[in-house]
Amino acid sequence: MRWAWGLCLLAAPGCDGAQDTCTGAYIEAARPAIDLGDRLARPAGSPGDLLDTTRVPVRQTLLLRNTCGAPLTLREVCLINDGHNGVDGDPAFALEGPDRTRVAPGDVAGVRVTYDHPEPNDDLDQDAVRDPDRAILVVQSDAHNAPTLVVPVCGRILPDGETADPYDCPAPFALPPGEALPDLCTR
Repeated sequence: MRWAWGLCLLAAPGCDGAQDTCTGAYIEAARPAIDLGDRLARPAGSPGDLLDTTRVPVRQTLLLRNTCGAPLTLREVCLINDGHNGVDGDPAFALEGPDRTRVAPGDVAGVRVTYDHPEPNDDLDQDAVRDPDRAILVVQSDAHNAPTLVVPVCGRILPDGETADPYDCPAPFALPPGEALPDLCTR
C-alpha cells in the first residue's frame, strides 16, 4: 500500500484527493511585459543594424508556455493600440509569429516583436520627459486560465546625446482568470 501512495505522489500532483486545478490547456507568458527599453534613433536614411543593441531596430521574443496537460491552440495573436507618439496608423512595433499554433503540454511557442521608427519619441504630456511608445500584445487561445492573454509592449526612442529616464511598462488592464475578449484583435 505504501508503494502505491508513493507512486501516486510521483505520478500526479493532486493525487491526495484535493481538486486538481490543471484541466485543459494553460498559457503562461515568460515575462509580464515586453519592454524594449530606451534606444537611440537610427541614423537618418539608414535601415538600422540589428546587431547594434543601443539603437532601433531592436527585437525581443516572448515565449508562451503551455503549463498544463492538454495541447494548447493559439487562435490569434495581434498588436493593438500601436501608434508611435500616439499617432494611429504610424506603428512603432511589428509582430512576427507565433512560430507554431499548437503547443504541446510543457512546450513553448514564440512571438517576436520588433521596435523600430525613424523618429524619436515626443514629450506628449509635457512633463519634460519623452513618453514611451506603448502597445498591447493580445493572444487568443483555448487556454483555460487565460483565453485572452494581454501583455504590455513598451519602448522609447531617444535622439543622440540624450540620456534615458526610467519609465514603467504596466499592463493596460487586467482580465479575471478564465475571461475572454474574443474580438479584441478586430476592434
